[in-house]
Amino acid sequence: MRLRASNKQKRFRTSDYIPTLGSSDDEADGAANVADEDTNDAFVNPPGAEEEEDDDVVEPDLTSDSDHPPSDGPKDVRTRSRRSVVKSKLRESETERPPGEVQPYPSDPASRWTRAYVGPVTRWSRFPELCQSWFDDRTEYQKVVDVYLSMWAKHELLPPRLVSSEQLNTARNPWMPTKFPEDQENSFLQWYIRHLSSRAGGQKSALIAHSIASSWYLPQTDAALVSLLGPFDALKECTTQQGQSITLATNSLPIEDESPDDSIEQGGFLLDVGGIVMSMGWAPLKGHGDQLLAMSVIPFADQAYYSTPEEAPKESSLKHGSVQIWHIQSEKTERGTTRPSRTNPRLAAAICFDWGRVVRMQWCPVPLPVDDHISLLAILCNDGRLRVIEVRKPQLQGSNATYEEIQEPLALMEIKNEQGVEVSCFTWINTNRIATGLTDGSVVVWSIFPCRILQRHPIHSSPVMDISSSYPSHPFVIATLPVGGVATITDLSKPNGEMVYNPNLIIDFQPNLLAWSEHMRGFIGVWPSAFPASGCISFMSARVFPQARLVLSLDGQPTCLAVGSCHPYVLVGSSDGSLWIVNVFRKVTFYRKASHKLKLFQHEYQEAPSTSKTSDGEDAETAPRGVCRILHGFRPLHNGHPKASRGLKMRQTQMEQAKNRKKAKAASAKKKGRGKDKTDTNQDNAAVEEQVVSRAEDHADGAMPSGEIAVYAPLSRITSACWNPNVDFSWWAAAAMGSGLVRIMDLGVDMKSGHRPAAAADPEEDPGLDIGQDFQVDEDMEDAEDDFGEGEILGDEGPDDTDMMGGGGGWTAVNSR
Repeated sequence: MRLRASNKQKRFRTSDYIPTLGSSDDEADGAANVADEDTNDAFVNPPGAEEEEDDDVVEPDLTSDSDHPPSDGPKDVRTRSRRSVVKSKLRESETERPPGEVQPYPSDPASRWTRAYVGPVTRWSRFPELCQSWFDDRTEYQKVVDVYLSMWAKHELLPPRLVSSEQLNTARNPWMPTKFPEDQENSFLQWYIRHLSSRAGGQKSALIAHSIASSWYLPQTDAALVSLLGPFDALKECTTQQGQSITLATNSLPIEDESPDDSIEQGGFLLDVGGIVMSMGWAPLKGHGDQLLAMSVIPFADQAYYSTPEEAPKESSLKHGSVQIWHIQSEKTERGTTRPSRTNPRLAAAICFDWGRVVRMQWCPVPLPVDDHISLLAILCNDGRLRVIEVRKPQLQGSNATYEEIQEPLALMEIKNEQGVEVSCFTWINTNRIATGLTDGSVVVWSIFPCRILQRHPIHSSPVMDISSSYPSHPFVIATLPVGGVATITDLSKPNGEMVYNPNLIIDFQPNLLAWSEHMRGFIGVWPSAFPASGCISFMSARVFPQARLVLSLDGQPTCLAVGSCHPYVLVGSSDGSLWIVNVFRKVTFYRKASHKLKLFQHEYQEAPSTSKTSDGEDAETAPRGVCRILHGFRPLHNGHPKASRGLKMRQTQMEQAKNRKKAKAASAKKKGRGKDKTDTNQDNAAVEEQVVSRAEDHADGAMPSGEIAVYAPLSRITSACWNPNVDFSWWAAAAMGSGLVRIMDLGVDMKSGHRPAAAADPEEDPGLDIGQDFQVDEDMEDAEDDFGEGEILGDEGPDDTDMMGGGGGWTAVNSR
């Protein structure tokens, strides 16, 4: 389009159409006349600009001047799409302000794009920009992220087994000084010797017999559990009793104890604990020794369905609780890494008490360097009180377990003289500080010795469901999730400062859905979902907390999650019995890279008949307590946003409805004798439909709801999951199922030569990629998918590049090594 020749010489300044202070009414009226319908979509050429003839400029017919009289407003105005204007404004604001400074929130009511996040980090920010915004407060952050690239960029699905000393040190302690872990252990030891070991009236305990522990404290069941294990086309039936375990290969098939074939790679174990695991955690240990897994187990009767209140267990029977500690032996491989040995795990110790069922438990993040101690353990019971106990190392030699009854804890934390106010969740801040969330919405900071309240802050108006500390890089920065409200960050070192929160409201009744990722320096937690059949997990950086990025979308509701202490991989359990793993580093940082998620296994449970006699006439006491099936061997699936999948599904449904209406109309016209028989489908519509179906199949990853909400058996869910915090075993994980089974997995993969540059054959010499280099941005690449805001979400995920270090992904190293 071309303008009139008479208007090509006209130039306008901003003052010509925007009224200024002191301008006359005539000038204001003239400025109002030249205002466009949407001033955000227009721009005016500056004076002195070169005249160009653009194809987008329209030149009306000169013969029609009488029909279109010239106006007093500017004519050389070209409109752009709102999305382009928004992006240009955001990019201009990024260049004007340094990355560390927060951009003020726009106050212009006409800017509708302020409904989404506006700040220093945008959805289309490239990898160097993200690293600068998230990590530039630390010196030499480029080197740390460079090691991240060399370790985890290529391993999208499973964590690698690290053997390099540099990589192990970075994985263990990425952002703190080199000697920080050793200093923490020495300070912990000195504090323990000075205050705890010699004080009077400390923890009181006594050893008890196995018969007393099994009768009163440990859940007991004589019924066997039938399990179907292995690939879906080669399932093998196994039967386990409480306390027994099965050694599994990498294909999840049982390994026979008498099998002489040592070439079969060990993939983990399957334990039968005979109850529902409420909480679980690996003990912090040093070295390459055997590992200890602590778990709190309750009887199935506590969560069973009862027709009348009289049938439910009495309150007096719920006051007995325990924490079981299982011993898992390890062995070294030829490459120097560790893997589980073929010796079956066994119950090494049990800590018993009369405080009630254990709802949550968490180890102190620092091991206690004393010969006969492991560390401190905090347990929250159903009486609403938090207790801290010191745990001694069990006897690892022999097959007999140690049973200890705790009579007085090391520290007791409770809210006195406030009716109905109890502790609902907690987190370790350091070795002598614990933050607890209360049922009245406040957060309390406690000191273990002396045991007293240090701070209390009213943060939420509903009970705090989850709380997580940013230990070790920001120990006094905590995040909280209420039952109803917004996710909030509070800096306890500045109690008078303002809180930061994410404005998206959430309703959450499920605990264990908030965790801190030290490597990414952000929180990973549940995200509100508009569709009840799918759940979302998001990543929120501590520096730009209101901006959330999608981590995982899954069917059903998430029930638990765990973030690795020595790697950025997250485990997410669901109510449908599935356990997923995602590489958070790759998902939230790489620009327009095809991201995938992996389902580790699928657990399905069917309880036994409740009648006194089975179909075979067998007594119910000797009949199995149920049958479960654990499937594995799933292929990686596309990890897209559920909006995109639902959009494709909706588009496919609409096309099918339009096709049916067209057929019905043609049939009606034929019946009345009007028109021709239109049975052939239009080729263009068929091509579009084929494309939509193809894209729907590509996104058919479980995030595409079918329109029906499935209700799964309660005991099919994943109740708890945890990663091993010890760096030499950091690729070990454990997941508990509602049926009473606990899966111990070795998820590490070897770092083969193909996963590193060819010039670096030794992991010690792997230079990786220096993000401090100059980067050239691919301007032809469109903006990334908007995960949690407005924008184009249907489909285009960008090219599926195999090279994770640049190219079509939007950034390329200019000075490559």
